[in-house]
Amino acid sequence: MLVKKLCRFSRALGSGILITCWIVLLFNAGCAMYNQEQPFQADYKLQQQMDKKGKEERQTQKQAPPAQAKQKQSQSAGQSSAPKQGKPNKIKVDHDTANRSKLIATSVEGVTDAAAVAIDQELSVAVAVAQMKRFQLKGIRKEIFHRLRKAYPEYQVHVSTDRKILQELKKLEKKTYQQQTEAEKKRLQKINQDMKG
Repeated sequence: MLVKKLCRFSRALGSGILITCWIVLLFNAGCAMYNQEQPFQADYKLQQQMDKKGKEERQTQKQAPPAQAKQKQSQSAGQSSAPKQGKPNKIKVDHDTANRSKLIATSVEGVTDAAAVAIDQELSVAVAVAQMKRFQLKGIRKEIFHRLRKAYPEYQVHVSTDRKILQELKKLEKKTYQQQTEAEKKRLQKINQDMKG
């Protein structure tokens, strides 16, 4: 469409303009191809975003201990030292491991999206696979599993290509940033059972 308009315009003005217009057209096409993100650039940008999130998490963790210290002081000031029954137990959630495992999973050819949660010593990853690679799901799962097992030998790794599990894991991933309780661990165990079938 653009080429037809360009040809009509150049015929009206003469052949000198035709050459100039073609140069401009090729230059714009080259710039458009150059500006497309390469896979390694996208990974680099994702890594920068993950680093920012990690810094924010560390800052919030540094701010949390003074509040806990105030609670301990108020308990020692005359209140009972018995633990509250309504307060759930906290669990260990490793966001850095989860973010890096998402990077590892998305680096596999054919993977378009990933979600990961690392609670205690369990690492669960769910991925979305491109439509053209759907016939290779088993191979993609194996490759992701072996890469994650090699990167994190101390974790028990679970990998899934199921879309529903991906959605559930994304919800759990968001929830672990807000609260880290025993309920999230039970939900992750339920998701892991669903992965096994």
